[in-house]
Amino acid sequence: MCRENLKINIQPSDIDISHRLKGKENCIRPIIVRFTSRLLKKHVFNAKRRLKGTKTVIKEDLTPLRVILLKQLSRQAPSNSFWTSDGNIFAKVGNTIHRIKTSDDIQ
Repeated sequence: MCRENLKINIQPSDIDISHRLKGKENCIRPIIVRFTSRLLKKHVFNAKRRLKGTKTVIKEDLTPLRVILLKQLSRQAPSNSFWTSDGNIFAKVGNTIHRIKTSDDIQ
């Protein structure tokens, strides 16, 4: 998938560990992957735009608090104005990028 869709050549030695997570019944279970290099992880995340129009999605594994903040933000902001990077949530308002740390930051 990485070679064909993301145009990134990943070797088995580039993956520290991977396994499937629990999923909903009758749904494809997500896979969590830990890369041996942060740089490789960054390349994969930057290339995930190439997956638009497919059923494959690449997301960060966020803390429960960050998941709640991201859901709050998704209800209030256009989907192309916020993103995550290295476990942090960012939102673009006008020409300014803000880091979202608490629900107060969403306002």
